[in-house]
Amino acid sequence: MATEEELFNELRKIDTHIKYSYARIGQICLEVKRTLSHHSRIDPFTGEPCSLSSWIRLAAPWSYSTCFQAMRDLETLSDMSPEELSRIPESNFPILKQLSTKVRSDPAVIQAAQTQRADQLIEQIKRDHPDQHIESRKVLRFPASESQAAEIEEAITLAIENGAMNRTEALWAICLDYRATCALEEMSKELK
Repeated sequence: MATEEELFNELRKIDTHIKYSYARIGQICLEVKRTLSHHSRIDPFTGEPCSLSSWIRLAAPWSYSTCFQAMRDLETLSDMSPEELSRIPESNFPILKQLSTKVRSDPAVIQAAQTQRADQLIEQIKRDHPDQHIESRKVLRFPASESQAAEIEEAITLAIENGAMNRTEALWAICLDYRATCALEEMSKELK
């Protein structure tokens, strides 16, 4: 049976590997795309040479979408070196994509992206580069009864059917509509 120390060290090693594997995933997939080497593997389902998508699905069935996101992120951040990117955790890629090329090339920003958690990186950028418009995501959670949840889901579905691109945008649109309704009601009270 493994000791606590052995388990701790093994988990730390796995965590570090996961933390820094995102850029490597993207680099591998982009290399396969660039060299067209996916054609050298035969798709077992079709008997034909693999497309890039089928190659990725075969090579990484549990992280298929991560592979495509990593490729897009590396293409977007092509002004940064592969060495720099390989030491940046996945959580900091969306932040870097919001920055100007000039700010991304700042050694202090690169160092922070490689060593800090996302919230710390955002704080540093807001402090050192206030001209950069950067938004972080905030997860909202709230309990709802079954009937409330059904009403909320119906409202979100309606908002999406009326042009919202996703659930977040739908909820935001619903909130804006509610605020506008409250403002109109307040104005109508003042006119009376």
